[in-house]
Amino acid sequence: MKQTRKLGISLPVEFLSGMETSTETEYLRSVFGGPEVLLAKVKERNVSCVEIKSMLQKTSPQAVYAAFRKVKEHGMEAVLHGYLPEHTDTVPFPPFALLFDYLKKSGRSMIMVVHALRSKQRNSEENGAVTARIMAELISFFSREEYKVQLALENNRDHGNPDPSYTY
Repeated sequence: MKQTRKLGISLPVEFLSGMETSTETEYLRSVFGGPEVLLAKVKERNVSCVEIKSMLQKTSPQAVYAAFRKVKEHGMEAVLHGYLPEHTDTVPFPPFALLFDYLKKSGRSMIMVVHALRSKQRNSEENGAVTARIMAELISFFSREEYKVQLALENNRDHGNPDPSYTY
């Protein structure tokens, strides 16, 4: 199988969607202008992938979908920087509802990068076991709902907490 290498950039959902604001968003706008300008500039420099980050449970589904559309309008691949919910007994990602429905209807797929759980109430091994269990439950959820979402576990540097995914 041929290995593909991609160069990507991580940008906040607020900046890409234009629907919400934050200190980071205001800074990006002051330096680069709007998302259209920045996306065009990075694409010229062979960046082909944008990780949509800074999404929380309270993030608007419309903002997530608008950020995804903005990236796609510029001919780039969109990747979600998601999160692992502590419980998967309910719909785990309300902010992603519109996007996941779009993916399902269009038959498109997407990668969602997540961090391992880092609860200070558990040691690294226990966090690893809980992370694996929740990822397995999410894979089952995505399959059952027919969402073509692939999970990727992000490696991290050591932050001094019980993180089972740190590699340096």
